[in-house]
Amino acid sequence: MDPTVYQNIITPEGIWLRMFVLLPGPPTAQLSGKLLQSKADCDAHGVDRFEALSYTWGSPTHKGPVAVNGRVCLLGGNLYAALLALRYEDRPRILWIDAICINQDDIDEKNMHVPQMHYVYQRASRVVIWLGRAFEDSDLAFAHVDMLCETGDVDDFAAKVASSGGLSDSDVVNGLIWRPLCTLFGLPWWRRMWVLQEAYFANLSESIVMCGNEIRPWSQVIIASDLLQFEKTRIRTISPQLPLTLYIKLLGSVANTLFEMRESPAKRSLWYALRNTARLRLATDPRDKIFALLNLLEKEEWPCEPDYSLDTAELYTRVALHFMRKLNSLAILSQCAVYDSAEEDKLLRKELARDHLSGLPSWVPDWTLIKMTVPLSGSHGIGSPEQTPLPVCDPPPFHMESDRILVVRGIISETIVKTAETQFRRLSYGLPTLSTDSGMEGFFETVRSLRAEIKPTDESHIDTEWALLTGQNGNKPAHEFFAIPDFSREDYVNYRKSGSLEPTQAFFNTADKRTMARRIAATSLGRLALVPAAADAGDCVAYLVSCLSGVLLRSVQRAGAEAGKQSDASTEYYRVIEEAYVEGCDAEAVLAVEQENIRELRLQ
Repeated sequence: MDPTVYQNIITPEGIWLRMFVLLPGPPTAQLSGKLLQSKADCDAHGVDRFEALSYTWGSPTHKGPVAVNGRVCLLGGNLYAALLALRYEDRPRILWIDAICINQDDIDEKNMHVPQMHYVYQRASRVVIWLGRAFEDSDLAFAHVDMLCETGDVDDFAAKVASSGGLSDSDVVNGLIWRPLCTLFGLPWWRRMWVLQEAYFANLSESIVMCGNEIRPWSQVIIASDLLQFEKTRIRTISPQLPLTLYIKLLGSVANTLFEMRESPAKRSLWYALRNTARLRLATDPRDKIFALLNLLEKEEWPCEPDYSLDTAELYTRVALHFMRKLNSLAILSQCAVYDSAEEDKLLRKELARDHLSGLPSWVPDWTLIKMTVPLSGSHGIGSPEQTPLPVCDPPPFHMESDRILVVRGIISETIVKTAETQFRRLSYGLPTLSTDSGMEGFFETVRSLRAEIKPTDESHIDTEWALLTGQNGNKPAHEFFAIPDFSREDYVNYRKSGSLEPTQAFFNTADKRTMARRIAATSLGRLALVPAAADAGDCVAYLVSCLSGVLLRSVQRAGAEAGKQSDASTEYYRVIEEAYVEGCDAEAVLAVEQENIRELRLQ
């Protein structure tokens, strides 16, 4: 937008919300409108009701001309298409649109607008959700939405679509009946960060969804999306050959997040949102991974006020320190990862795969990356120990030495001497998992071969398997997130020795959670460990005060030497790789035994 069209709307009482009046015209006429930038303007135009537009900005290279207050401005191609579809021929339409109503070049204005965004969507007479231009079979996709709502059951829906469309049983098995819906729910709008609050605060009974010329009530689309989320297992049964990429589009959208937030208010926490929501959503500005979540949270959950003068690394560092100080722990390290996980994931969601943010300390999570590994401490779940504040201790478990250096207390237990080539990969969308025969056999063989190298006469590989797959050390149970109520260690021994007892689904679920995107490694103390895919020989397993799991660290001196850089050998610095688990080792117990050896470690 041309910044010269804007007047100052920041007053001593706060900030005024601009409105955009989309002027009427025939379909072929140039788009035009005017900004209402004061209360007097709005009163003069009788503005008491307005619609708020929810859309994706789209590619910055495709633009369309719109006359605003007499000046021609170039707007993003997707917004331009939305305005063409929204314009009435006989009367004006009053809209609130972020790209037009907020001066995007004014940082102070943006900072003041962000905390008000949810009020905009709450106050709007309705929210218009623009999914984009029509696509091939978009009419069929919305017809399928209608049928889903009419039948209320995915089996009945599949049967009705097959009979009405003349499809064969093989078409149902191959997932052809789902393709239009997959395309619809795979559109970029469903994966955008900001739409979470826009859709959450929308007036459910009045708001609408538009895609090209198709219009449906938002409430109807929500019912269809909820059915798809709730019956996702059944969909795989009906159409077992549904292509994985389509299945992800069907389920990997904001609809799932909205479903969870309505069903479980506890999931409206910053910890949960960052761990399970932000990483999978699109944001043109990576700072919006944080700012777009704020209005969904209670004010006491906010790590900071919106401030677009901060660079992304500084903002993410503030958020990490917020969690450390609030919980008096290093639980946030469970969210750290060096890079995107499995290559399959990059292929399926190319727009989400990116390099690690530059300038970000290794102990600060990069919420722009997809992290497929599940925290070994169980912090994935709501109400886990890692989300509970720890008692204040003396000396404190961490302190800042500079803007980038975090000083923690702990011990270096052992180093990695060899990593297995096999990386176990599991995606809940249906990729091969550890629970398949080939997956388990590969795991068994990896354990056997690594143990044979470090302890040729040792035959305790079954105990090692159990520890790595469940996290259970001796009689101490694992966190409830990895609980296996119906399959004990004795059951596992019987299964491995005689095959007389098949593992339960709960066992396979836990094994898959713990091993996905990880590999097995041998340590300098002759033990096996579960480590991230990025682990390498020479990395150290550390146990840190106030951190409930082991952490894999890499010496900065070693990393610098590998890169041909000089480093100061007088002080040891480390980079955080990710969590690690060593068989038979519990972080709290190790630190209790090694109390006298606890020392300061510097993370950068």
